[in-house]
Amino acid sequence: MTTTQVTDATPAAFAAHTSSRANQADIAAQLASAGLRVLLGGGEDQFLPVTETGPWPGVGKRLDGRNLVTEARAAGAVVVQDAASLLAAPVSSSVLLLGLFADEGLSGASAPSLRDLTRKAIGWLSAEGKGFFLVVEGGQIDWEAHANNASGVIDNV
Repeated sequence: MTTTQVTDATPAAFAAHTSSRANQADIAAQLASAGLRVLLGGGEDQFLPVTETGPWPGVGKRLDGRNLVTEARAAGAVVVQDAASLLAAPVSSSVLLLGLFADEGLSGASAPSLRDLTRKAIGWLSAEGKGFFLVVEGGQIDWEAHANNASGVIDNV
């Protein structure tokens, strides 16, 4: 889970393998089929074909025509798209919790906070009663650092 796109370098590195971090549509397909139990962040457009738009304004970027959100739902995933639906999602121990809250990084009133993302993910993963590994990234701090925006870095701490 991240406050940037789930297909960005850090979250993708844990479940996808590709020759370039720019291959985000390929990364999205790999994440969707990786057997993950929680996938939360931005990057919805990488999960949709170029002929579709989800709840976020950007049109999909997939050239293969696949709608990975629809495929995840068909496989039993719980799909959430705003803070309210994330908090309301009943905990399940056996299916993917897929939350795509933006086309790019999370922002705006409908986006869940990193705290809410983390709490829901821990609750979801704990329900199975086994150990788990969870990547938690406040990734927008990196964007602010690249832009030499000190106040933006502080805001993302």
